[in-house]
Amino acid sequence: MQDITGRKDGVSFFPDAAYLYRTHAPAPPAGGRPMLTVVPAGVINPHNQHNQHMVRLARSLDYEVVWMSMGAPVDDGTHLDNAQLLDPTVRIIRRPGPAAAYAQIGASRLVFTGRYHGMIFARAQGIPFYVSEDAPYKIRMEICRPIRLMRRGTWRH
Repeated sequence: MQDITGRKDGVSFFPDAAYLYRTHAPAPPAGGRPMLTVVPAGVINPHNQHNQHMVRLARSLDYEVVWMSMGAPVDDGTHLDNAQLLDPTVRIIRRPGPAAAYAQIGASRLVFTGRYHGMIFARAQGIPFYVSEDAPYKIRMEICRPIRLMRRGTWRH
């Protein structure tokens, strides 16, 4: 696995190709504001009351709030438009490439995501993330996998 990925941290299981994606995310600007990145899908959307509350909380702590699409424009476009209507000060990132999405998530202090690859990009970089309890099956299985592997004694750090 080290020959393929170049990683030397003992990781031996890659459930998704996103773990293989390696880039150097830019460090947040020195003295810059902490960032909450929201990747909309499902209940992670601007009209969800829980999300609105968490965005208000982040704002009260002087976080910059960024809404970023990681899905098709037909799926995410309305969410991004509504986020900007509800709060014109949010930054919107539409249709980022993989490197830009990875860098944005890497520069964030916290990520809310309804998308699998938003979670994978955060997890691969050690960025704390939140997914809804009614997240799609693919996300739920990814979150549970390390726990199951550790319980079986096969997890390696």
